[in-house]
Amino acid sequence: MSNLHAKFLSDLHLKFMTWTNDIETQRIGQVFVDFEESFRVYPTYVNLHEQATELLRRIDSNPGRYGRFHQLMRDAKSSPLSCGNDLSSCLIAPIQRIPRYRLLLTEVLRQLQKTHPNHPDIPALEKANGIVMLVAAHVNDSLRESERRAQMLVVCDELGIEPNKLINGSRYLMQKGNLTRICRKSDQVCLFG
Repeated sequence: MSNLHAKFLSDLHLKFMTWTNDIETQRIGQVFVDFEESFRVYPTYVNLHEQATELLRRIDSNPGRYGRFHQLMRDAKSSPLSCGNDLSSCLIAPIQRIPRYRLLLTEVLRQLQKTHPNHPDIPALEKANGIVMLVAAHVNDSLRESERRAQMLVVCDELGIEPNKLINGSRYLMQKGNLTRICRKSDQVCLFG
């Protein structure tokens, strides 16, 4: 993820280095379009982010066992390179970029369409905005799918079922609650998922 953003920043920087008053040089839309394939790693990153965050929580809850790690994190946070951010802040930053890109592209498009309706970068910016919106939708879908898998694991645990017997790509939890089975002798409350 770091290499992706370093390359993206480098490409944007090159565009700005050649930026002049000539409207033909004032184009950034194609940079976003060129990174369409690279941006597709975001849903995977989001799923892995959840696991990384959970691991950090477990490590934070046991400073005695992970004392060396905690010391490294304190040292890293005080480093000028981290700008005072801890590891969890650094891990969430890439996820926050996609909504920021969308806001940026939407605003640039809005301003250009007002002030320079025939600007040559408008088609590329519109395509870039569509790409970023699609990536955001994939990230959201990926998050929902990850949440569904986690819910299924909880249900498997509650019912005492091995996850591989219940979970597959086409199954997900629709509703969870109590079911009252009405019998002649006595009603029974059962958990269903």
